[in-house]
Amino acid sequence: LYGTLPDALGRLGGTLKVLALGDNQIGGSLPESIGNLSNLELLSLNDNAMTGSLPATLANMTSLSHLVLSSNSFRGSVNVLESMKNLTSVLIHSNEFSGTLPGGIFGGVSSDSSLYLDVGNNRFSGDIPTSYGNVPNLTFFGAARNNFNDNTVNNITCDNVEFTIMDCSACSCCNVCCDPSDDLSSREICDFHMDSFRLLGLECGPWWMYCNEPQTYYDVDPV
Repeated sequence: LYGTLPDALGRLGGTLKVLALGDNQIGGSLPESIGNLSNLELLSLNDNAMTGSLPATLANMTSLSHLVLSSNSFRGSVNVLESMKNLTSVLIHSNEFSGTLPGGIFGGVSSDSSLYLDVGNNRFSGDIPTSYGNVPNLTFFGAARNNFNDNTVNNITCDNVEFTIMDCSACSCCNVCCDPSDDLSSREICDFHMDSFRLLGLECGPWWMYCNEPQTYYDVDPV
């Protein structure tokens, strides 16, 4: 698939629950109307050629649990993620996002949900929010290849997160510490990013109901 996402996408309103269009040649930006997809639970647009910033209307997607935008050219702030209270996985590795990470990501989810945050290989800067040390069940936090302040990750965050990948300058207590001078084998793990296909179980794992109800499963090209 190629082209751009049409503004008419928003007309699907509350009928669409899954939109998985990864590994295509889709360009352009996210249309403002995407915020009308109030019942969407999974938005996966990884490995495309999309650009632009995240529209503020994403905050209207109150049912969204999984946001997968890795390997595009999105840019700008990700502060809108704080307003999306049902997110359990945010995979935005390898873009051009910048600014600071918002401290309120995952602020509205239940304590029994496993949470995944992959923001590696972007242009984020500043400090890692100390609130990440208090997020229950933060299973994975990947943030290497950014411009965070030195020693910004404290021991509380390291102890709280099950697995963390950070640049060595930003974190001395993380599971994996990445340095530009690392050898090839080290660079491979430092460039690691979550596989959304396996994480989300799109082969009819947790999403089995959509395999049985094709009228509500809009997966043109799986991630």
